[in-house]
Amino acid sequence: MALYGQLYENFGVWNGQRILSREWIEQSTTSYSVTNQYMDFGYGMLWNVINANDKRPNHAFYHTGVGIHMLGVYPGSDLVFVHRVQTETEYEFDQQNLYRIIGGVFNALEMAAEK
Repeated sequence: MALYGQLYENFGVWNGQRILSREWIEQSTTSYSVTNQYMDFGYGMLWNVINANDKRPNHAFYHTGVGIHMLGVYPGSDLVFVHRVQTETEYEFDQQNLYRIIGGVFNALEMAAEK
C-alpha cells in the first residue's frame, strides 16, 4: 500500500520512470462530488479527496477498505500514511484512535519543521 501511495506522491514516476501520467494522477485525485460539506471532503476517481481551502493550503487524498484500512497521500507534507488492522481475526477498532494517530503525525511534522 505504501508503495502505491508513493507512486501517487511522486505524480506517477517510479525510479525515474513514468508509470502513470501526471494528468491521470491529477484527474483521479480531484474532487468531483461533495461527501462532507463541513470538512470540505469530496470524491474523485476511487479516491476520497481532502480539498484545499482557507484552512488547508494543500489537498490530500486517501482510500479506505473495510472502513479500517487506510492509504493516505499528503503531497503538501511529502507524506504517505498507511493504517492496517488485522481483520482476519477478531479485532477492536476505534476510529477516533486513527484520527489521533494522524493528528500526532502532523503535530510531529510541525515540531520538526520548527527546529
